[in-house]
Parts: sequence; structure tokens; C-alpha cells
Amino acid sequence: MKPMERIPTVVFIDGRSLTRDSIAQCLRAGLVNFQIVAVADLDTAIEQARSNEPVALFLLNIGSASVDRAAVAEQLAELVAQLGDTPLAVLAEDDSPEAAMAALRLGVRGYLPTSLKASVVVEAVRLVCAGELYAPLGVLLSGRRLDGDSLEASRQPSGRFPPRQVEILGCLRKGMANKQIASELGVSEGTVKVHIRRIMQKLEVANRTQIVVRTQELFERA
Repeated sequence: MKPMERIPTVVFIDGRSLTRDSIAQCLRAGLVNFQIVAVADLDTAIEQARSNEPVALFLLNIGSASVDRAAVAEQLAELVAQLGDTPLAVLAEDDSPEAAMAALRLGVRGYLPTSLKASVVVEAVRLVCAGELYAPLGVLLSGRRLDGDSLEASRQPSGRFPPRQVEILGCLRKGMANKQIASELGVSEGTVKVHIRRIMQKLEVANRTQIVVRTQELFERA
């Protein structure tokens, strides 16, 4: 008899009971193939990491704290080091591009503003658990126009974006996952993946978050 496959665990850390219970319930509803463990503090989370359960992700709600503050940044950097290969994502009220970029530079694998829809948060958690980096394009581009005229004005090394890729970039800007983009544009997920891969090739990047960073650089130079 084959041993039963263990269910990967997402450890959600939030010191406030109401938001901890509410967000954990949302995660359980959307991530049916994961075990969601909600804890109140980092010490309990670290104990969970040392247990026999395979932890796929630690999700920390930092609330109104800003990653720009030295004490918060130091805490996140220390936690990233403690967790080793297990990814850390943060929920935060601060939806500024500076905060998102600062978190990613510290080694955080996902930056999720609480302004996101619940369905987007669930998909973002799923992406980070799968090894992706996540931060919503809308946060990092900070309201910059991402229409055809703007993209035509920005000169990247490998050519210009055709209309379909402009549409996909617009969806990415909203923090949409591939499945949501496919539904929005009436195409298959496979087609979305192909276009995103071509966008990555044009921008000479390796993942979705790097698309964000590279696109921001192009707009700044435009």
C-alpha cells in the first residue's frame, strides 16, 4: 500500500483574531488542496515549520506596518533567513510601489495588498506556493497608463507589443492569474501562457514579477 500523500500547508500569521479567522476562512474556501493553519504569532509559525507537515508557504499579515520602516524590514529579512527554502508572502495595507519593491528585495516571495479581491489573493497564494514571485502590476506601475500608445512609445530591445499582449499586460496589471486572464479575453490558458512567455522573451526576464520591474523601467525611460 502506498503511503498517503501529505497535504501541503499554508501557515497564515495574524495577531488579530477577527482578520485571522476571516482571511483563513477565505483561504480554506479557495485552496481546497491545501491545509490552512492560522496562528497568532511568529514563534508558533516557526514551530509549525519544524513539525512533520510540509509547509508550502508562510503568509504574514503585517497590517498597517510599512516595509519602508527599518524595524519591519529587519524583521522580514530575519524571518526569510529563518525559513530557508520555504517561501514567505506578506499581506499589507500599504499598496505603494515602494513597499512592494522593498519587500521583494528582502526575499519576500509575494506582496499582497489588502486592497486586492479575495479571489486574487487566493490565486496569488497559489502562484507563490508553485514557486512564482507575486506582486500586482497595478501596485508596481502605480497608475501608469498601459495602453497601446504608451507601449508604442516605449522602446524595448526586442520589438513592440502586439494588441493581444497589450491586453494581457493590462490584465496582469490588475493582478489577474492566467485562468482569470483566459476567461476575461476568451482564450485558453495555454494561449495566455504562450503570450506571457513571449513577453518575457521580449523584455529579457524570467518571471511575472520581473515583467513588472522591467516594464516600470521602460516607462521611466519613455
